[in-house]
Amino acid sequence: MLSHCDWLTTEALAEQLAVSKETIRRDLNGLQQQGRILRQHGRARLLHPASRDGGEPFGARLKSHYADKADIARHALAWIGEGMTLALDASSTCFHLARQLPDWDLTVFTNSLPICHEIARRERITLICFRRHAGA
Repeated sequence: MLSHCDWLTTEALAEQLAVSKETIRRDLNGLQQQGRILRQHGRARLLHPASRDGGEPFGARLKSHYADKADIARHALAWIGEGMTLALDASSTCFHLARQLPDWDLTVFTNSLPICHEIARRERITLICFRRHAGA
């Protein structure tokens, strides 16, 4: 069921499978421990194998392989020049890049709140933050 929807609520799963919400919660806990789903506020979504981070919070991902990510960001800076437009995803590696960006004439698009906060400190960078869903 989760493979056909972006998110499913605990309530909807219980209703569709004709079991209690407690049963669904137990099953979802097991799936989350296996790294197969991400749970959030009474709902769950499937983590696709290629993008599984185990549902780790951003802070934990930021600390993981910290030096490697900082090096990647430092090398990426060599390819960035004034007047460019960048699209940064919500990854912790892109956050490292955002931290290292100089206050140049740049335009940055991102869906990452931490990156928005980091880039907002720069006066010359035009920042465009967007969300996946209205009201999200």
